[in-house]
Parts: sequence; structure tokens; C-alpha cells
Amino acid sequence: MNNVYDYAATVKTFLMIILLFGLTLQSNARPYDPVIVQGSALPQFVGVSTSEIFVYAYKGGVWRQITFQIDEKDGTTFYGPKNGVLDASDEICFLSSDMGDSVADFQWIADAESNTYVRYQIKAQDNAVTPALKNYVYVYRSSTLTPDASRPVYMQYTPATAPAANDTVKGSSYIFGHNLKAIPDYLALQPSVGGNGVDIMDRWKIRFSGSLLGGINYTENEETALTNPVLTYKAGPVRVLRRVVFSIKLLGTLIPDQVIFEEVFYPFYSTIDTDGRNLQTNLGMEVLRQSMDFNIEMIGGKFFSEYNPGGITVDGLGDSPVKTLNVPGINWFMVRSSTGGVTTIVDMPDIGKIQELFYRDDNTINFNDTGDLRAFGESGVQVTSIADPPDPIVGTFGVKTTMYYLGPAHTVAGVPALVNHFQTPLAVSTTERTFVIPVELASFKAAMNGGRVELEWTTKSESKNYGFEIHRHLGDKNWETIGFVRGAGTTTKTQNYQFVDDERIQSEKRFYRLKQIDTDGAFEFSPVIEVLSSAPADFALDQNYPNPFNPSTEIRFQVPQHFEGPVTLVIYNLIGQRVRTLIDKDLKPGFYQVTWDGLDDKGREMASGAFIYGLSAGDFKEFKKMIKFK
Repeated sequence: MNNVYDYAATVKTFLMIILLFGLTLQSNARPYDPVIVQGSALPQFVGVSTSEIFVYAYKGGVWRQITFQIDEKDGTTFYGPKNGVLDASDEICFLSSDMGDSVADFQWIADAESNTYVRYQIKAQDNAVTPALKNYVYVYRSSTLTPDASRPVYMQYTPATAPAANDTVKGSSYIFGHNLKAIPDYLALQPSVGGNGVDIMDRWKIRFSGSLLGGINYTENEETALTNPVLTYKAGPVRVLRRVVFSIKLLGTLIPDQVIFEEVFYPFYSTIDTDGRNLQTNLGMEVLRQSMDFNIEMIGGKFFSEYNPGGITVDGLGDSPVKTLNVPGINWFMVRSSTGGVTTIVDMPDIGKIQELFYRDDNTINFNDTGDLRAFGESGVQVTSIADPPDPIVGTFGVKTTMYYLGPAHTVAGVPALVNHFQTPLAVSTTERTFVIPVELASFKAAMNGGRVELEWTTKSESKNYGFEIHRHLGDKNWETIGFVRGAGTTTKTQNYQFVDDERIQSEKRFYRLKQIDTDGAFEFSPVIEVLSSAPADFALDQNYPNPFNPSTEIRFQVPQHFEGPVTLVIYNLIGQRVRTLIDKDLKPGFYQVTWDGLDDKGREMASGAFIYGLSAGDFKEFKKMIKFK
């Protein structure tokens, strides 16, 4: 029976099967993380108009243009004039959750101009899990491509009303707002993650106090110390960059220093970096605190940290949490209610004498406070010096804080994964790839012929084709390599190939596939084809091979259909004495192959010479001569 699989007219089907057999599809364990690639990683695109650069992912067998943004960083800042071309210092940003699978170099988007340029494969590898997960996107250049209007917009930005600084950032999971003085004072969790859209934040707070000139005490907060904010921003569909430069006052007097807050907002979290201020002895700073305070909407929620894992109820009645921090090191705390909350991760530096968690939950009106003058689950970090004798805080103080804004489905159980991601960022690499003509398989077929399987296949074109491994299995899914046929390298001419599997196997079904291997080691699998065995019409005994032989030889024979009874295959010497019985049992109709290793029935090696082997079954008897030679 012949089995033929010819799919020259369905190249698309072939490509889909290649993906199923040849590539490992990856899931994504980093739903919140961005991927950032500098322009220097795409050297052949440097100097190209940013309007000609597009990012695609291959998911579910389909190319999709994904949401991305190019933040031009001309000089040392994102906020200056832009030249409209990709520079080495510019950044391309997209979400890891939008990434997809890897593809072969002949799998390209349907845009002819992009084929004339290289493309860049960007791989993001998550080493925080075992085995590491890998996801991919491809960056293309083309003047004929246009932005896909159906791409999601993850971030929205409402600028401040000049000259105020009351801007608003809206991400996938939150809305984050600032007051006229650029101080954060609004946070609502989006219904898309289970939030109720109600403001839960009182405000972000700082406090510092100390002594100037050996005896003039001061206490300052974000309202009194941070003045004259200068706000600049860069907003896109994936992230919002926000930079505020404050002047500093102590005791109502401007000092010749500034503090810079660099904020980056992503769809599910934000970071704030206080720019590593160098605290000098002359400031006499003895207490320094940074915290986020919530409002009355957080009543009934809970506060958690690494050292308060059981949780503390937010009720405005005061508490005594464990204040231990990892110094220097990574710390986390969470304030959440039934509609979600905020998980904060802080990289705490070793500065000052005492570093501890700050937590305050007190609904008593305090006129020395800011915001609503109360505290509901206010949490952050505090650094203290030794006041007696005076020993002010000195050194570099730069607390980098990351805050995740997540719904009620995110609990304390999910925090270790966030910390792990914070400590083990995605490993991002970029590879330059060129479009190649594929090894385009036009047909692949097989036919059974006298116990042998004859394989034939044809290619329409080839690129860097080293050759084909032929694989077989007998229905048990254990593939074995049974041969290799060298390819034609690179050619646009039709190539025809053949391979014969002449091993006689008693199996009703055989399965075959090709493993096409490139000269650089890359490979793809063909579809699988099935061959059904058919029983022969008559008995037959073939001449052994090799003959003469040393040390072993193969004997092939066939048992016809409808035969029932015992079959014997025996080796004799020239005087008719039995040397070795190879088979003596009932056999099903089919093709057989038996090896004689040159030993007798007692395991003794036979000397060189001539031997007779005979097949007997019912009325059928046939004998042939063989020679063992040393």
C-alpha cells in the first residue's frame, strides 16, 4: 500500500507545522515588566527615522505589531529637543507580556521593503524561574509600514495646568495624581484589576529634622521644604517619564541645593528615585523619613511586611509593628484592602545609625502633619542619627522605591515573585538577523515496495541547507535517526531527494519525518507521514548480506498472508549437521530480518567456511549457501 503526502500548494500549513515541531512555545511569567533596549543595540538602525521602526511579535502563528515607544535621549536627558531619528542613547520600550515566540530567518512579516534590511531579534530571558523562560520580539525597518491603530494604549497622561504641577498619570491598573506643588496625593485602583476607582491615598510624605549651627533646631516636610517645582515629562503608550526639580528651604530660607525626583510610570507600577543626595555635616540632619499615607478609605485593610507577615489591621487606633529592615538590602511592605492596594519594594542603603520601618496608623488630628492631618496605614522607611552627642546623617541618600498598584487578587503570597523580579531583572539580548530564502519543501512521500520503504521529497528552493536527517518510529513515538542525505546548500532550483529504508521490521505502521539542518546548525522538522505495511503474497528467502561475512550477516525472509503455523530458520554445515537455530516459532505474515553472529547454539564461534541456511514453513522449504571468512 502506498501513502503519499503532497502539500506543495499549502506552504502556509508547512510553516505552521514547522512551528509546532521545531520551536518551543514559551509562556510569560512577567506580566508587569517592561523591556528596554538602547538604540546602540540596533546599530544598523541608528540614524534612521523613528517613524520607520516597528516592533512585532509572533504569537499563535500570527505576526502582530505590538505597542512600543521610542524615548529619544539626545545628550543626557529625555526632556530636551528631539531630532526624530534613532540615536545610540535612545530607548525602545515595550511590555514583556506582549512578546512571543522565536521564528526562523525565512519567517518574515508581509512587507517587501523590510526584507531589504536586517531585522533585530530581541530575546528577554527570565532567569528567576527554572527552566528559564524566553520570549521574543522582532524590530523591523520600513517606510511602507504604518502604525496598527488596534494596538492597546497602556498609559495616558494629563499634563499639569501651567504654571502648576497637578498632572495625572493613568495606567492599566491605577490613576495617580499630584497636587499643585507636584506632590503625589491621589491614587485609585482601576476596575479592570478589581479596584473600585475610589481615591485611597492621602499623600506622599517626607520629613527631616535636625540642628543647624550647633543649636538651631528645624523640622521640615514636603510642604515647607520642597518649593518651586519645575516639572518636565515624556509620555507614551508604554511608560511615562516624569522629572521634578525642587528647590530646598530650611527654616524658611532657600539653601544652594536642589532635590530631583525621577519617576517612571508603567502600566502596573511606578518607580521613584531621589537622585542620591549627598548629605553634608553642615545640614545637621538627624531624622530622615519617606512614606506614603492613605486616607480613610483604607480603614479595614491590612499592612504586611517581611517582618510583619501576619498583617496589622488599618483602623486608625495605633499599632506597634516590628520595625526591622534589611540594611543594606531589599525590603517590601504592602497595604491593601478588599479592593486592592500597594506593594512597595525599597532598596535600603546603609546610612545613618538606625534604619527602620516607619508605620503610623492614627486617626487623631495632628496639626503638625500634612494632607488630611491623619494617618491610615502610613508606611515607609526612616533613618535616624544619634542626637546626643550630635552625630548628623552624612553620605549619599538615594532610596529607590518601586510601587505596584494591584487589585484584590494580588495577596501577600504573590510578593516573593515581585521581589524576585526586582532582584533578577530580565536578561535582554539582541541579535541581528537577515532574511533568507527558506528551504521550501514542495512534497514528501513514501511507498512500501517489497518490504522496503522508498522515501522521496522535493524542495523548490534552499538556503544554507546542510542536509536532511531521516527519522523513523514504529508507533511508540521514539524517533530514531536511520540515515542522512546531504542538501544542495543555497539554490533556487528544484531539488529531488530519495532515501530507502530497507530494514525489514514486523510492524503494521511506520512513521517518518525529515530534520532539515542548516549549515549554522539551525534545524526544522517536516510533517510526519505514515506508511502501512502490506503482507507479501508468497514465501521468500533472500540471499544473506554481506556474503562472505565477518563477523555477522543479515538474513531476510517473508511470510505470506493467510499462513498459519510454525516457521524455522536453521544454519547447517556442509555435511548437514545443525549448527544454529535462529527461529523456531509461529510468525505472523510480514517481512523479517534476522542476524546470525557466527556462533553455534552453544555460543561457540564457528570457523571459516561454507554454511547452508534454510527456511521451512508448512510445505515451503528453501536453502541458500553462505560463506564465513576471517
